[in-house]
Amino acid sequence: MTYLDCLPQKICGVLRGIKGIRELRLRDNRPVRVNVEGTWLWAGDGALQTDCRGAPIFPRLCAEFIRAACNNSLYAYEKTLAQGYFTLEDGTRVGVCGDVGSRGVFREYTSLCLRIAKHVACADVYSGSVLAAGPPCSGKTTFLRDLACKLSLCANVVVVDERGELSCGGLLAKTNCDVMRFADKQYAVTSAVRTLSPQWIVCDELSPQDVEYLLYAAQSGVKVAASIHACSLADAADKLGKAFFCFDTAVLLQPDTFLQTKTDLSKFKQKPLLYDEKCSFVN
Repeated sequence: MTYLDCLPQKICGVLRGIKGIRELRLRDNRPVRVNVEGTWLWAGDGALQTDCRGAPIFPRLCAEFIRAACNNSLYAYEKTLAQGYFTLEDGTRVGVCGDVGSRGVFREYTSLCLRIAKHVACADVYSGSVLAAGPPCSGKTTFLRDLACKLSLCANVVVVDERGELSCGGLLAKTNCDVMRFADKQYAVTSAVRTLSPQWIVCDELSPQDVEYLLYAAQSGVKVAASIHACSLADAADKLGKAFFCFDTAVLLQPDTFLQTKTDLSKFKQKPLLYDEKCSFVN
């Protein structure tokens, strides 16, 4: 099922065939906003338009979208919905907002953010571990997806797809990657190292809690390609601590573009440094 299958027919008719859609914003009783190649437009009556006048609105747009996406089985998605998101079969990640009750269960859905998954050739091939850093909407997942495809041509690659977004609705199934979906990084990384003989592990959205598993992979001789939410390399270094220097290259991505600033980290591994000294080289 794709995101278009879950939208009202009037909106689906406007969006079908439009190339370059990056994001949708759905809100009850508000017109649908559409990001096309970095430009925000509105889904109007039969076409995209630059303002919201006359654009159709739907009183229960969010709840109906979620119901369609879940095939009327909300309980099956309860765990991911409680974390504020779920992923469609085509790789589209749906961020959820609304009134939250006990244990993170939503009582009412009022707005949705749809991040449309797509494959874009944007990554170079690296000989050593690489970290993609950047703020939201900077193309980190797209970068990793393309890198995994290219690496799999000459190496054993395991993709740890915790949210079901990185593999983009089965796209990586057409490559030589081994994909582990919807498993947490602790299980996926340790299991992959022990049983799948990877030369590379690719995983999205590192957090400080993932440092232990990242170090485990690196110390086992496995190269890692990963991403992290960060506004600068100093920010990424601060979040990852000593694990930051498991990487040979850091790539800082810019929002709404595929502009990349690359930093070679290998030269900082020539001598033992204190953590504070390690962080001081980036600005």
